[in-house]
Amino acid sequence: MTSQNAQRDDFDRLMSQWMEAEGRVREPEQLLESVLERTRVARRIPRWLLLERWIPVQLATPLRAAPRLAPVLLLIALLLAAIVGIAVVGSQPRLPDPFGLAANGRVAYVSNGQIYAAGPDGSNAVALTFGTRTASTPAWSRDGTRVAYKLIGQRSPADDPTLFGDLVVVSADGSNPVTIERDAMGMSPPSWSPDGRWVMYSYLVGDIDQIFIAAADGSSPPRRVGDPDTINWAPMFSPDGSKILYFVDTDRVAVMNTDGTDDRRLNSSAFTELHSANWHPDGRQVIVSAATTGKFDLWILSLDAPERHLPVPGRAEVGPGWSPDGNRLVYLTTTTGTSFTLTVADRDGSNERALPGSFSDFNPTWSPDGTRIAAVNDLGSIARVVVVDPDGVVEPIQISTVLPAEGVIADRAVPAMWQRVAP
Repeated sequence: MTSQNAQRDDFDRLMSQWMEAEGRVREPEQLLESVLERTRVARRIPRWLLLERWIPVQLATPLRAAPRLAPVLLLIALLLAAIVGIAVVGSQPRLPDPFGLAANGRVAYVSNGQIYAAGPDGSNAVALTFGTRTASTPAWSRDGTRVAYKLIGQRSPADDPTLFGDLVVVSADGSNPVTIERDAMGMSPPSWSPDGRWVMYSYLVGDIDQIFIAAADGSSPPRRVGDPDTINWAPMFSPDGSKILYFVDTDRVAVMNTDGTDDRRLNSSAFTELHSANWHPDGRQVIVSAATTGKFDLWILSLDAPERHLPVPGRAEVGPGWSPDGNRLVYLTTTTGTSFTLTVADRDGSNERALPGSFSDFNPTWSPDGTRIAAVNDLGSIARVVVVDPDGVVEPIQISTVLPAEGVIADRAVPAMWQRVAP
C-alpha cells in the first residue's frame, strides 16, 4: 500500500510541473497596452441597453442558495397572515346588499319626542337620542349602520313646533352624532343614497322649498339641486341612486338626475294635491297618492309608459309603498278621514285585501324581508307601533315600549322605519 501511494504522489507532482511549464496559457505580449489603446476611444454603453434597466434588480442579481430554514419560515408567516386576516374579517359585521331583500333588523320610531329602536317583536328597546330637544323622522341607511333624523330647533314657534330643525346622522347605537344641516325651516324627512354616502332633503329657502344633497359624514357642505325658482320638496333617491323623485308645488311629480339635469314631469293628469310617493324597486315606476277631485287616489306613474289610475269610489288611499321584491303594495284606506284600514294588494292594485285593526295617517313601511309591515295607531291615549303580517296569519305585535303620545311631535310621513341587516 505504501509503495502504491508513493508512486501516485510522484505522478501527481510530475503532472503539476508539466502543466505549469507547458500547459498554461499565457497572454500575448503587450496585451494590456493594446486594450488600453482601444478603449480610450470607445463610447460607454447607453443606460437603456443595460439589463438591469429592464429587469428588476432582484432578478438581475446572481442567485444565491437559500438556507433550508427559509421555506419553513415563509410558510409560517403566510399561515399567520391568513389567521389574522380571517380574524379581522370575522370581527366585522356583514352588511346587506343595497338592493333587494334583507333580514329584519330593529324598528326605529318616535316616542315622547325621542327616537327609540326595538327588535321586530318589540323587545330590547333602546334610546338613540337624548336631551331636551325633540327628535323625529328616523331613517336608516341602506346598510343599517346609521340613522339620519331631524332634531327640532329651539326657536320653533308654539303654533308650529316642528318648523325649524337640524339634520343629524348617528351610528346605529346613537353614538357619533354628525350635524349635517342646522336650523333649516320646514325640512322634509331625509332620504339616503343606496351607497350610504349621501343624504337628501328639502327645506324652505325664503318662501320656496329647495332640494339639497349632503355628504353623510359631514365632510363637504350641502349643495342645492334643481330649479331655484320652483317649489321642490320631499325628494327621494331612486333604488340605484341615479335619479331623484320629488314633488313640484302641489300638482307635479317629477324626476331628475342627481346633478339636476334631465328634469321631467311624470304625471299627465292635473293633480290638485299630493300626499306621498314611493319608488318601485326596479326604478322605473312610482306609486303616488294624489288628488284630482278632493280625495286621494293611487296612481302608478312610469318613466317610460303611460300613467295608471287606481280609483275606488267613495274611498281615499294614502301612504302607498311597494314590497321589497316589488310584487305587492301596502297603503291606508279610509271612508271617514279619521281612522284608516291597512290594505295590501298585488303590484298592480288587484287582489286587494284589508287587514284587521284601525290605524292612523302614518305611512306604513315594509320590513326588509317583505314578511311584515309596521304601522302606527295613535287614535287613543297611547301611540303604538304595530307589526302586522301582510298575509293575516300571524297575530299583530304591538311594541309596548312606545310611551304616551302626549301630542306626538313628529312628521307623520315617517313614524317607523326598519333596519336592514345581512341575512
